[in-house]
Amino acid sequence: ARRADIANMATNGSISIWTKPSSGSIAERIKISSAGYVTKPATPAFFATHTNASSTIIGTLTYNTSGNGYYNNGGHLDVSSGRFHAPVDGIYHFHFHGFFQSGQGNSYYEVIMYRRNSNGGGALGLTRQYGYRDQATNQYGPSISMQCTCSLTAGQTVEVSTGGLSFHGANGWYFGGHLLG
Repeated sequence: ARRADIANMATNGSISIWTKPSSGSIAERIKISSAGYVTKPATPAFFATHTNASSTIIGTLTYNTSGNGYYNNGGHLDVSSGRFHAPVDGIYHFHFHGFFQSGQGNSYYEVIMYRRNSNGGGALGLTRQYGYRDQATNQYGPSISMQCTCSLTAGQTVEVSTGGLSFHGANGWYFGGHLLG
């Protein structure tokens, strides 16, 4: 019920691999250029930001589609829940950056990138940053940056959560990632 054209050579010297699932249409899955570059058009990848000045969040961060550079190949990031859903078993890379809202008092904060099982249980902190904000309340910050490369099974999710302080609501946090292989 499946079909693959293994060697579809184009006039420019590239080789494409196409597949057709039993309930879908044929599509290019891998391309090798004449220079040896390999591209995978269906690779799960995303980049999202939060761009609503009136919204600050403590807890799982959410995103929207109006930010600069928004990209969600395959639609695996649910912007309303803030969770990336792994479509296949594999090695994934994620990155996060944000800065705290001004007007907050000095306090402890913690930011965690979580992996959860498909049923929502089994939460595991993949990486985290914590500290104490100690600056004038009319200033933004501090900035937080995290990266993580990890193994996921299909159905697991990854999200970023903050506690203690809220991030700046207008372009104050960014989350991205992709399947490595």
